[in-house]
Amino acid sequence: MLEEEEEATTSEGASTATPPLGMKPWIGLQTMPQPTRDKIAEHMQRQQTETGDNELTVVLIGRQGVGKSSTVNALINEKVANDQPFVQETVRPLLASRAAGGFNVHVIDTPGLLDGESVSSNGLMALRAALDDRKVHCFVFMQRLDSWRCDSGDELMIRALCQHCGADVFDRVVLGFSHGELKPPNGETTQKLIERRYAQTVSMIKTELKKVRKKNYNDFSPPMAVVENSSRCPTNAEGEKCVTLENDEKVPWLPALVGAMVDASTQSVKKSEGDGKSYYLFDYKKIKKSGANPNTRHKLWMFPAFLLQWFVLRPIIVKVIRNDIRKDRAIDRYAL
Repeated sequence: MLEEEEEATTSEGASTATPPLGMKPWIGLQTMPQPTRDKIAEHMQRQQTETGDNELTVVLIGRQGVGKSSTVNALINEKVANDQPFVQETVRPLLASRAAGGFNVHVIDTPGLLDGESVSSNGLMALRAALDDRKVHCFVFMQRLDSWRCDSGDELMIRALCQHCGADVFDRVVLGFSHGELKPPNGETTQKLIERRYAQTVSMIKTELKKVRKKNYNDFSPPMAVVENSSRCPTNAEGEKCVTLENDEKVPWLPALVGAMVDASTQSVKKSEGDGKSYYLFDYKKIKKSGANPNTRHKLWMFPAFLLQWFVLRPIIVKVIRNDIRKDRAIDRYAL
C-alpha cells in the first residue's frame, strides 16, 4: 500500500497556478535559490522535450540509513518523510507528488532492502507494491560514500532487484552517494573516493547483469550524483548547498541530482539498444519468464535430463538391482 504524505500547509506566497486534481503545488520550489530553480526548470523542460512526458517519477532504493528519506525531503524542499535519527525507519512506501509550471514530480521513498545480513522480504514486497501499475522514469540507488567499499549486502540487494523487479531497473538507475561532504582517510581526495566507489558499484551491477543474461551489460555506465543532506553542508554565494569535489570546486548537488535523474530517464530512448521507453513498468509475467528468476533457470534441461535418467540411468540401476536379487537368492539356496 502506497502512503501519501499529509497535507502541507500553504503560504500566501505560493504559486497561484492550479495543479492537476490530486496534486499539490510545489511550494518548496519557490523557496529554493534562483539558480537551483532555473536548473530544475531546464532539466524538466529537457525531460518533456526528449521523452514527451510532462512528469518525472523517481523511486529511491537502497538499504536502511543511507539517506533516502532525507534526499526526498531535499528534492521536494519540504518535510514529507521522517528523516530523524533514532526513530523507526520507513516501513511503507511514501509518495510525495508536486506540480509546478505544468510539470508533475512524483518522488517515492521506500523501506530498506536489507534485514540484518539478508534481503528484507518486507522491503521487497513494499517496493513491488509501490511499482505495481506505475510508470517509473528513474531509480536512485542510494549508498553512503563513507562506507568506503561495496559489501555482500550491496550484492544481495542488486541480485534481489534483478530477480524480483527485473534487470530493466538498471536501465534507468542513478547511483546516489550520500554523506558527500566527508574527508577521506589516508590523504585520498574526495574525487578519487567517488570514482573508486562508482567503479566498484558499476562492476558489481555488471556482474549480476551478466548472470541474468542482460544484453549489452558491458555498456552499463549509469549517471551518478553526490548528495549531502547535513545541516552543515556548505553553500555558495547564491545559497545553494554544495559538495566539494576536485580542486576544492563546490558543485550544487541538488540540480546535479535532478539532471542525473533526467539523464537516466532519457538514456534508454537515445540508445539504440534501449527499449525506446522513458519509463519502467513493472511486469510480473516478464520477470517470471526472465533469466533473472531462479525458478526459470535451466528449465530447458529438464526434459533432456528426464530422458537421460529414463533411458540410460534407469536400465543401469534396474540391472544392478536384479543382479543383487539373484545373488541373494543364490546365497539363500546354498544356505538351505
